[in-house]
Amino acid sequence: MYLTDLSDGDLAVVEKTPDGEAGEKLLANGICEGTEIEKISGSPLGNIVTISAGGKFYAVTNDIAEKLAVRAK
Repeated sequence: MYLTDLSDGDLAVVEKTPDGEAGEKLLANGICEGTEIEKISGSPLGNIVTISAGGKFYAVTNDIAEKLAVRAK
C-alpha cells in the first residue's frame, strides 16, 4: 500500500521510502521506516498530499507519495 492509497485522516506507518533524492528529502525531514504519519489531505488537482508526522505538517508531491510504502494502522 502507498500513501496515495490512504484516505484523508488515515493513520499509517512508513514501511519503505523511495530510493534516490526523494527518499533523501524525506529522511532529512525525519520521515523514515517506522515513522507514524497521518494523511491530512490530497490536493484538489491531485499533485500534492499533505501529511502530519511528529507534530509537523509536510507537503509531499504525488510522485513521491506514489512511492512511499505504508502500512495502515
